[in-house]
Amino acid sequence: MHKISLICLLATVPFVASASAQTAEGTITCQGADNTTVVLDLWKPAPFDVPIHCLTASFAPEMVACAPQGGWGLGRDAAMTELVDVTNDWNTAHMHEAGKVIASAGKRGVHFTAHVGKGISSNLMYDWKFAYNSRSGQATWYGDDGTRIAYTCETSG
Repeated sequence: MHKISLICLLATVPFVASASAQTAEGTITCQGADNTTVVLDLWKPAPFDVPIHCLTASFAPEMVACAPQGGWGLGRDAAMTELVDVTNDWNTAHMHEAGKVIASAGKRGVHFTAHVGKGISSNLMYDWKFAYNSRSGQATWYGDDGTRIAYTCETSG
């Protein structure tokens, strides 16, 4: 009986930990040193029955870079012009050959990483990354060509 109780308790720990790490729903607007704007919408309701994080960039208005917490947003094409599905299954993301983005938001900040092609994470190079630090209010866009653009951000909502 004690083993069953311990197993049930341990099974709930990841859910409690992930819920306590959730940042508030809202919008973060970032102004770049190059006069571009990046907007982050966090915990946004989506037609996929799971809240998603979205990144919109003024220099790529057709891009739909959205993904669930710790999961992948799968695009129709490499440019992510349409979000066709979301998943937390690494194998589904790995097999997806078009654009894909992973997103994570927590107390320390928000991170997006975009890939194109079969594979995930260390299996292929990123196309771009965006990292926002909630403590400093600063963010950085990293391009696959080595470009780095600094941003100053404000939260709302």
